[in-house]
Amino acid sequence: MLRVAIIQPVQGRTPSTDTRDWAPDSPFDVLMDGLSPHDRSRSYLISRALIEFPEAEAFLWIDDDTEATRDQADALALTMEADGSDLVTGVYVCRHAAKRGRLALNFNVRFNGEHDMTLVFGEGGSPYPIVACGFGFVLTHRRMFERSDAPRANYTNNEGKTFPGRAYFLPLVHDGEHLGEDRSFCLRNQGARMLVDTRVCVGHAGHTLKSVLEAMQ
Repeated sequence: MLRVAIIQPVQGRTPSTDTRDWAPDSPFDVLMDGLSPHDRSRSYLISRALIEFPEAEAFLWIDDDTEATRDQADALALTMEADGSDLVTGVYVCRHAAKRGRLALNFNVRFNGEHDMTLVFGEGGSPYPIVACGFGFVLTHRRMFERSDAPRANYTNNEGKTFPGRAYFLPLVHDGEHLGEDRSFCLRNQGARMLVDTRVCVGHAGHTLKSVLEAMQ
C-alpha cells in the first residue's frame, strides 16, 4: 500500500478525529499544526510535510471537524493505488447547508463520458472523476506538489521556526467568484487525475450524508 502521512490542520483544539489514537502500530506519520488563514495554513503544512516526511508518497488531509476512521483512510489509499490517480476525496456534507436543512456535498463531478449522470453512495458506490473538492478528507499524491510552479514562500510556525515552501493554496478569483483555498488548488491542477470515492462517506461537524437526507424527508 502507498506510504501515507497525515496532515491535520488544527488551531488550539483537539480534532474530532485524533489520528494519534489510531492503532499503536499505525504506519502513518502525523503532522498536527496550523496557522491562519486557511490558504497560508495549508501551504505551510504541506511545505513542512514534504521536508519532514521524505518517504511519504501521499498525504491524507483531515480537518479538525471531520469524523473518519482508519479503514476509511485505507480505502482512499487503495483507490489511489489501484487507479494511479493524483487525488482521491471521500464524501462529506457542507456543515453550513446541513444546519439549514439543505444538502451540499464537498465535490464537483466531472461528467466527461467516463460515467453516466447517476452517482451511487455507500457500498454500491465507486470512484468518479471530479473537477474540484474540499480538503476536509482527501488524499493527495506527492507528485502534485513536486511538479507545482506555485510562488515560492517561507512559512514561520508558532514556535518561530521557518520552513521554505510554496503558496500552493493561494486563493483564486474564477468567473467573478472568490474561491476557497482548496478549490483554488484543484483549479490550478486540472491536468491531474482527481476522483471522489463515493463508498467513503465521513462525518462533518456531527453531520453525515445519511443524517442530512433523513432530516430532509
